[in-house]
Amino acid sequence: MRPLFLIAVLVTVACAPQAVAPSQPTDRFYYPTALALAPDAGSGGVLYVASTNWDNRYLSGLLTAVDLDRIRGANDAGLPGFGAPFAGAPISYEQLNTAPTGTIGIDNLGGQAGTFPYKNGLRIFIPSRTLHDSLNVIDVEGTQMSCGVPLASDPRNCGANPALWLSKNRHNKSKTNLPAAPSVYGVAVAPAVDGGPDGDVYVTHLANGDSPAGSALDSVAYLVHLSALNPVLTDKSYVILPYGGGDSVALARRYAFISGRLSNTTLTTPDDLLRVIDRQFDTAVADAASPCLPDWPCLQSQYHAVEGRGLVLGPEYFDAVTLTTKQNLYLLTRGPDALLVISVTLSGSFPSIAMTRAVPLPAGPTSLAILPRTSGVDALKGNLIAITCTEANSMVFYDDNTGGVVGQIRGVGNLPYQMVAQPVGAGARFFVSSFGDGRVAVVDVPDLFKVSGGFVRGFIGKNQTCIVRNEDPICARVTP
Repeated sequence: MRPLFLIAVLVTVACAPQAVAPSQPTDRFYYPTALALAPDAGSGGVLYVASTNWDNRYLSGLLTAVDLDRIRGANDAGLPGFGAPFAGAPISYEQLNTAPTGTIGIDNLGGQAGTFPYKNGLRIFIPSRTLHDSLNVIDVEGTQMSCGVPLASDPRNCGANPALWLSKNRHNKSKTNLPAAPSVYGVAVAPAVDGGPDGDVYVTHLANGDSPAGSALDSVAYLVHLSALNPVLTDKSYVILPYGGGDSVALARRYAFISGRLSNTTLTTPDDLLRVIDRQFDTAVADAASPCLPDWPCLQSQYHAVEGRGLVLGPEYFDAVTLTTKQNLYLLTRGPDALLVISVTLSGSFPSIAMTRAVPLPAGPTSLAILPRTSGVDALKGNLIAITCTEANSMVFYDDNTGGVVGQIRGVGNLPYQMVAQPVGAGARFFVSSFGDGRVAVVDVPDLFKVSGGFVRGFIGKNQTCIVRNEDPICARVTP
């Protein structure tokens, strides 16, 4: 059993609050997961941090807009710019100095975050694994935030509108054949497949939905598809996903690739690490279980794992040997913990795949980010992949040049989870949510070709270890 599942049980049993506070404090994070970043020329930008309220201590989750130029540590020290000298030890920046408009309510148990350019800022999408499996839509411009699909009676709670409850039909036991997406989790956003100004939002969910609810009949999983500019949920939004729930989704120009997680819930099909949806027609192209198509080798026949986690696509490149257009797909697995490097050929009536290699990783790989270092014909050799390893409290880096892990940064908080990357010149700054202690780690890698020089610059937010894990020895009080 993995620690994140243990936490869900332990905090519910051992750390349940005695009373529910009216709202989350705005000067800290609480079980942070999803992150989004809005760079700003000439400044550090704004970081958006989702607090999940995992143990229901407060009434709802919270999205906080952190102006990176305003945070402060000891002696009123601000976060140094990228490339500044390193003090030798991480610095704590506990003072968020949040603007009055810098927080907004979201539903509990937020998963991943997806973004789409909107007006003069961003539209952020965050799925929440609550009773109704809500999709939070938040419009941001700097530290100004508002709900993209507000409920008139509660306009500052972006998960309150039933119009975007993705499992609202699941709880109606009197009806059948109604779609539902229980345990929503992953999200990805990309320009519309038709090339228009709109965007496509795709949401995954971890558990199959049955109909009627609680019957264990007609068990189906979906990939939920909505418009980015006009996110209206209808029955047609639910695209059938073969063989169970999905964890994460990565979007190519025409296809959506979905990693399988907890898909073997009925024990009637083989575990399924990868599925593909044709975005043009909203239909499944093929899956990694039976039947196997001649040009679509079963991934499970090449590699066995309990479940898939994060995945990301590299840039397209032209293979001069096969005269085809390709992309590399990078997929994290658990049981065993590894990174799968998969070559995807985009020529033909549907994409074909071939696994290139499986790279062992430290415990608990969860999320990943790609930093292409070249483009065009050489793109295949240029990709650097940053990976959070939750159980190892570390980040590792995979390099396509060497075909293996080329660096590891330890001490990236307590249960590092999601991350966002901010490329700067030849290097990059990473922000990593530290689920277990309520902070965000700042990791600097000055040279993406020499990741061994990376380090943890500091942590944003107040350490919440003694709240979320009050059995920890560091929290024990000494009795006189």
